[in-house]
Amino acid sequence: MSLRIPVVESVDCGYGIAAFKLPKWAIEVWDDIQQKSKTKQFQIHILKPFRPRSSGKRSQNNCEHGWISHICQFPGHDFYDLELYLLRRAFRRGYPPERNYKGEIVYSLNDSQAIPKPFKDASVEEANLALAEIEETAAEFDIVLPRYDEKGNLVFA
Repeated sequence: MSLRIPVVESVDCGYGIAAFKLPKWAIEVWDDIQQKSKTKQFQIHILKPFRPRSSGKRSQNNCEHGWISHICQFPGHDFYDLELYLLRRAFRRGYPPERNYKGEIVYSLNDSQAIPKPFKDASVEEANLALAEIEETAAEFDIVLPRYDEKGNLVFA
């Protein structure tokens, strides 16, 4: 059993001692892990948090939704089906799958394939992987995606 917490706040306890504030939802899971552990020893993986992404008119989220909406106009596919397809294609570039609180990959009940991490939860780097895949797919179908020029105007180039 494992516990995956996206971000925790550390508390300075001095040299060689680390303490972290657990979110309320994780306390019950942590207690369960401690009770089931026979040795009271644990593996802890500490990673740097990903950079927060901006929001607004020219953000990665806006770009992703705009580009997928634009691609949907041509073949007539559903937005969410196309988004799922494109994010799954981004797996080959290193885009991560969705994981549950135990750190296990989440699979679709419909087709038993891994579900991609939601774009809104992706880091800047992960979002770039997905956007590159969307650009490549659009190019394969000769679809020109809208972009902003130097003056901030939306253009098709």
